[in-house]
Amino acid sequence: MTQRRRIATILATLMAISCVPLGPDGLLWSPGYDAWLRQWRKERYQSLRKEDGWLALAGLHWLEEGSQSVGSGPDNDIVISNAPARLGTLTLTESGVRFDAGKGVEAKVEGVAVTMRLLADDEGGTGKPDRLRVGPLTLMVILRGGKLALRVFDADSKLRSGFLGVPHYPANPGWRVRGTFVLADEPRLVAVSTVINTTEEATVPGVIHFKMDGEIHSLTPVTMDGSHDLFIVFGDRSNGKETYGGGRFLMVDEPGLDGSVILDFNKATNPPCAFTDYATCPVPWRENRLDLTVEAGEQRLLQPVE
Repeated sequence: MTQRRRIATILATLMAISCVPLGPDGLLWSPGYDAWLRQWRKERYQSLRKEDGWLALAGLHWLEEGSQSVGSGPDNDIVISNAPARLGTLTLTESGVRFDAGKGVEAKVEGVAVTMRLLADDEGGTGKPDRLRVGPLTLMVILRGGKLALRVFDADSKLRSGFLGVPHYPANPGWRVRGTFVLADEPRLVAVSTVINTTEEATVPGVIHFKMDGEIHSLTPVTMDGSHDLFIVFGDRSNGKETYGGGRFLMVDEPGLDGSVILDFNKATNPPCAFTDYATCPVPWRENRLDLTVEAGEQRLLQPVE
């Protein structure tokens, strides 16, 4: 299909889209949507509050060559409060990061006790890392910008215990819109900057077009391993004012056979770095900065979560 024909098809599809809002089941918006959205938020908050959820994230430590001791004692290379005095050592090897437990330390991975373990990292956010549990702590190795780091979650975190929720706009049917996903001839890689000044590559399978206020807008989603759903990191004119300055996230269900998708901006969420200084969030790239004020979804925290 030529570029001209593709654009014409997109325009024709969008012009044919009904402006009637849709409910969570694809039907017309109904009063039941508000209750559905409240339940969705409840489940999101439960996820944030998990023992290894974003509210429990308590540290990020970059790993160096050789062995590094880990524990609460001040003589450790990596000092972690709420840990045993000498939790163990981490050693960078050609095969990965090896963990050796300290004397008397009870460490587990998937419920199985370990004294030595080669820890799988998260492969730049696309893989499944080992979760090493020691008391209230969960440790995992992540790969960012070609460097390995130790991520630390603490189930005793005050952020976790004191969390009451996130400010958000009222449910708005006008921000639940149908769009069209146009699959690219070939997926492309996009360089995504992060809040920690690293760059990660993400796969863009195509473009989503949608109509708002009589204008056509576009967003480039990325794919997540093992899922056909689409993930969007977007910015808009509300950022830094009513919403988080670093943009927001939006998940979109797998497109229909005709490329139709539903963009429900009522489910736009703050990235993890809105809650903790230890996250490594992506920031919206130029294509995903909307010339709109998206008055839907989560708003910025007016004060630190306590």
